Amino acid sequence: MTNDEIKVSKRKRKVSKFFRLTDEEDLRLHVKMGKAHAPSFQYYARKMCLDGKVMRVDYGDIRDLTRAVNRIGVNINQIAHVLNTTGNFYAQELETLKSEHDELCRLIRNSIREHLRAIRLEEDI
Repeated sequence: MTNDEIKVSKRKRKVSKFFRLTDEEDLRLHVKMGKAHAPSFQYYARKMCLDGKVMRVDYGDIRDLTRAVNRIGVNINQIAHVLNTTGNFYAQELETLKSEHDELCRLIRNSIREHLRAIRLEEDI
């Protein structure tokens, strides 16, 4: 047995993995390694493969919430149309209802943006 074969046989990690990168991907990889303060590529790749997060976000609930809020807005507009033709509603109450709906929509949009920022921050490492 040669010295190299002895070294390989004593290794704790004997399985090798191989993949190819473009120059741009290699640069991105080194930037991410730097942000993570990784001492070596082997360390970084092993940690990311074994412990890293691959995130799949389900936006179904957010989509359903957005649809519900939009239906509320449609209902408000229908009420406004009926009340404008019959005259049995105060314009001030309608404006308050519309502004509350607009505020709700704004809060939902901001919440979604914050959620997406948090996901991007996790992906940057």
